Amino acid sequence: MTRPRSSTRRPGEPGRPRAAAIGRLVLASGGMLLAVLMVLAGAIGPRYGRVGRTTVAVSAGSRILLRALGIRLHHRGSVRDGAALVVANHVSWIDILVIAATAPVVPVAKCEVEGWPLIGDLARRSGTVFVQRRPGRQLPGSVAQITATLRRGHRVLIFPESTTGCGGPPSAFHRAGFQAAVDAAVPVVPVAIGYTDDQGRPTTSAVFVGDDDLLTSVWRVLRAGSLVADVRWQPAAPAIEDGGHRTSHRARAAGRAHGRISRSLAAPS
Repeated sequence: MTRPRSSTRRPGEPGRPRAAAIGRLVLASGGMLLAVLMVLAGAIGPRYGRVGRTTVAVSAGSRILLRALGIRLHHRGSVRDGAALVVANHVSWIDILVIAATAPVVPVAKCEVEGWPLIGDLARRSGTVFVQRRPGRQLPGSVAQITATLRRGHRVLIFPESTTGCGGPPSAFHRAGFQAAVDAAVPVVPVAIGYTDDQGRPTTSAVFVGDDDLLTSVWRVLRAGSLVADVRWQPAAPAIEDGGHRTSHRARAAGRAHGRISRSLAAPS
């Protein structure tokens, strides 16, 4: 995979000056603090309903944080009420913020996140499902956790590529996560994510791949100037369709979701 350039500045199109980027960093830090307080407030109270409260708080906090980062949200498509497996292409650490900002979701994250200071604790409080990067024997248990969360009526977000890409057509989807939608008998909702500048031109400023580290990526976003996150929610599709074995259901569900996201990303903005 060819690593994208770390800057998308064109001749005559400067990014934010350093001082402006530092000012934006201060705003983002304040936005992060406010978002954390909102999540903690959502986690206070009885255990019943805690996941629902915290996902709503995360949704509101994500909108605040995106605004502080200088990222404008362009949301298209309607969000289905009720439980659903939400699947999206994966470009950046920003993806979860832009999806959560459009609808409350319970994310699925790698187990390493659980050990991160502050973020891991907040993720646990918001009901995040943690899975192994290479699940192996743990795969059935991970699928069972996602299934149980879906059966409790939540939207669960997965990135079935299992890695970030450069913003073009997504790589092949891993099918295991789709089994949870089959077992819980809930629909699959594809979401296509792309990033552009304020002129609608594709940008790699948000891309998080290769040997990028989080701090470098955050600074690149802060220096990028105007950045627009284009989030396209697609119509829901049943996970169980026609006959066949349960594994054929998940294969077809993965194929349909991949096709819809690919076509959406290829369509004009």
